[in-house]
Amino acid sequence: MRELLEYLMLSIGTFSGSGKKVEITVDNGCVSAKSFEVSNPEQQDIKKLSRKKSKVWLEELESIGINRWKPRYHTPYILDGTQWELEYKDDGKRCRHISGCNAFPENWDDFLEVMDKITPFIEPERIELIKLDFRNLVDSISATPKHNICSETLVISRKDGTLILLQNTGAGQDVTLTYKDLRRVRDVIKMCAEFIEEFEDMQMDDEGYPVYELRIKYYKKPELKLKGTYNRRCLPSNWSVFIEKIYSSIKYSSFVWDVFHPQFYNRGVKPGEYIFCSVSFEEYGKTYYYLTDDDTLEIGDEVLVPVGKNNILKTAVVEDIEYYTEDTVPFPLDKIKRIVL
Repeated sequence: MRELLEYLMLSIGTFSGSGKKVEITVDNGCVSAKSFEVSNPEQQDIKKLSRKKSKVWLEELESIGINRWKPRYHTPYILDGTQWELEYKDDGKRCRHISGCNAFPENWDDFLEVMDKITPFIEPERIELIKLDFRNLVDSISATPKHNICSETLVISRKDGTLILLQNTGAGQDVTLTYKDLRRVRDVIKMCAEFIEEFEDMQMDDEGYPVYELRIKYYKKPELKLKGTYNRRCLPSNWSVFIEKIYSSIKYSSFVWDVFHPQFYNRGVKPGEYIFCSVSFEEYGKTYYYLTDDDTLEIGDEVLVPVGKNNILKTAVVEDIEYYTEDTVPFPLDKIKRIVL
């Protein structure tokens, strides 16, 4: 146990000059805090804790171990971002100064949670937990049982620094993958946050498709809950980028996870769109666009298409499926040929 805290100052800001500062003093076991915006130091918020609450807060701060932090945390060659300074003095000791620029101690988030109890330092919309439940209806996509996964659950936890995938095949063959890396997982959550901000609750259902339920738990903001059909017609518009960002962090896994499969979340024509299939006539051969109204086609399917001036029917393989509006189509609608079967 280190000596009793006497004084602590934390300042967090940006290169533009905005930021927040709090000065904490401890007198006779009671914590007093003065906080203010750096741009407006005259408007101060004063807070005093009771002796009982002060004891709890000081114990929580002690558990962080700021006395073991390095004097300097710095990410070079970045001229923007977050700068911070921390000063603290224990009774009978010299004042210690710690600072950082776009870099932080490993338990920085835990430290901010303690400081947030004195004055807000954490955004209410900071994501704490992402949970995605996926349920695939067997044989719902095609006539053959290509996909027989019953359910999958993805859980990403900021507090634990874990990314967990659970897969239930419905045949007694459950798979669990756990990835633990506090800094990396928190980076993944931060990376996903910008896409989640734009999510809208579609609440749409298409019969015969897999279904999903997404829950986002925030620090101090009401929980976000989305559910519906797992296809691009019913998912948020930027879902593909969101789910691909998560997959990129665990793609070393040798297991097949349907929740990450584009054939589900990247399929589903929207009103006003046209379905373009890229097909080839031989392996690794040149691809050609054909139009179709069949939204059940999958990559790898064999189709019958007209070829040449005489429109001779030939078998081709679907290599890719894309969706375009009339003003973005890659080939004139009045000249493109259609898939026959």
